[in-house]
Amino acid sequence: MSDSLPTLFSEDELDAVLPQNEIKKDPLPPKDSFPESALEHFHPNIVDRLTLLWGYPECLNLLDSLTVDSRGGRQGFRPEVLAELMFLHTILPAKSEPSPWEGGNMKRNWR
Repeated sequence: MSDSLPTLFSEDELDAVLPQNEIKKDPLPPKDSFPESALEHFHPNIVDRLTLLWGYPECLNLLDSLTVDSRGGRQGFRPEVLAELMFLHTILPAKSEPSPWEGGNMKRNWR
């Protein structure tokens, strides 16, 4: 996307840390008392990426890249997964926190 926000990580760096093609086949029981969502069940790797990036500009870029087919010929998500991705897009904070590395100056808040 040409109009994407600045990012902390390149797509290659994210792919190296969080593989995109693994799909959970035999789900483990949830670690909490909440039922597992369709996104967690079918695409745990995407949940990991969203958790890592939540609140940063990269999260909006990731959600946009998952919900809009800019490359063509993609299979797409199950309707329940797409609905969850769209819901996450609506609850993502309107103005994401600035990246801690923005402008080349790393800001640390030690407590």
